Amino acid sequence: WGLLITACPEEECDHGGSKRAQMRIDALKQDLPAMGIDARRVQIVQLDKGDQKGFTTAVKTFVEDLRELGPLFQ
Repeated sequence: WGLLITACPEEECDHGGSKRAQMRIDALKQDLPAMGIDARRVQIVQLDKGDQKGFTTAVKTFVEDLRELGPLFQ
C-alpha cells in the first residue's frame, strides 16, 4: 500500500545519501498524483542509528496513515 524509507540524519550521513534520497523522494511525490497515487503513500524518515523507538513510531504512524488511505487499487 505504500513505501517508507528510513535514512540517517542528514548531518550524520557520511556520504550525502540522506539528502540525495530526500530530493529523489520529493521529486517522486510530485509525480505520483498524475498517476492517481496519493503522495502520502511514500514517506522518508531520518533516524539515528539504533533508534528502535523512533523506528517503531515511524512505522506505526505510517501504517495508520495507510489504513486511512485504504488499498492502493480497489
